[in-house]
Amino acid sequence: VFLRLAYPTRTLSELADLMGAPLQSVLRMARFLSVWSLGRVVDTVTSRSIFRPSAALPARDVFLKYSVDFAEVSQRKLRSAPSLLRFLSYFSKGEPLENLRLRLSPECLKEGNFDKLFYWLLRRRLVREVKFCIVALAPGCLDSEQKLKEFIELRCSSRRNYDVLLRMAPFLNGKFYIDHIAGLLDEHIDTIEQTLSYYPDIVAAFERS
Repeated sequence: VFLRLAYPTRTLSELADLMGAPLQSVLRMARFLSVWSLGRVVDTVTSRSIFRPSAALPARDVFLKYSVDFAEVSQRKLRSAPSLLRFLSYFSKGEPLENLRLRLSPECLKEGNFDKLFYWLLRRRLVREVKFCIVALAPGCLDSEQKLKEFIELRCSSRRNYDVLLRMAPFLNGKFYIDHIAGLLDEHIDTIEQTLSYYPDIVAAFERS
């Protein structure tokens, strides 16, 4: 049941609810599958997730085998099936999945075909998720609320989302992903991204894979 219901788009809590099992039991199963190399725990995939082709693709003979396997899988689902390299190229722009879907054919989106092929790539580590962390460009200005106010008055024209910026301060050391900060502050990720755009002289996002 666990393997049948486990999808990258489901959290472990959602999986526990679907199975009617305690979360601790689901965590133990996930750990055992990881230890036995039968599965791995990944961040939940959402429409905002960004993926790119893996920086290091497998050896040539392995990639050729994957290409044949992918062709068999994709041709069962699509009349005009893309090659493995073609499908990987869809991810080269590093855009959110929701944007990528807008460029795909209706056939590719029908009946979850894209998701199934995407999961195929994910299981074989042919795509990697791109995450963004936030760092303070002027760390000293975040030492206190007074220093932050003074810095904003000198350098920033915006005062929008000031309270959000203030609450973000403890997490602006480059170690926290944007979506994790949103969760810790109980804010929508759009609010965090808007705050970044309002204060470009104070904070910036950088990519981490």
